[in-house]
Amino acid sequence: EIFANCDYSLSSREANRIFEFISGAHNLARLDGDAHRRQRKLTVPALQADRSLPLTTRIRGITEDAMAKWKPGDTQVVDSVMLEIALRTIIETVIDIPPGDRQAEIGRVVQEFVKRGITPVYALFGMLGIGIPMRAFFGNVLAPLAETAAKVFPALARVPFLDVAILIRKLDGFIDTEIADRKKNGASGTDL
Repeated sequence: EIFANCDYSLSSREANRIFEFISGAHNLARLDGDAHRRQRKLTVPALQADRSLPLTTRIRGITEDAMAKWKPGDTQVVDSVMLEIALRTIIETVIDIPPGDRQAEIGRVVQEFVKRGITPVYALFGMLGIGIPMRAFFGNVLAPLAETAAKVFPALARVPFLDVAILIRKLDGFIDTEIADRKKNGASGTDL
């Protein structure tokens, strides 16, 4: 029935509403209809074989790096390993940030944001339909206040809600920096 649904009565936007706070309003998984088709048209060419096959060596290397940390007899938490591989793959191949301190910091901030952002309280923002406005409030209003207060009282940077606000601001800063750098220097041509 799902695959035969030609009248588009199933809504991805509503089904994924609880993730609104962390995924944003324009995430492909949250779009339906014409907006989904438009975004998919922009995304699909980057994922076609002629563009993505040359990256398999890099992706394999990322996977082998993660596995090289394993020792015989150790138990691995699969979700943590998969998140590390997925994040490095996205940061290195999609965004084209090479291995190093910057990539490690972006990965750390994204992991922390995802870990905190999928908790029930943030899902509630999405269910109430206020995920996007709350994310904007956290990043634009709460984060500057939290950062300023944390300079005087460093422990405030770890207080629930304030910590997420600071993470949002850091993520937005990373994105703004990448956009400014690409506008200034041009894209490298090796990213998707």
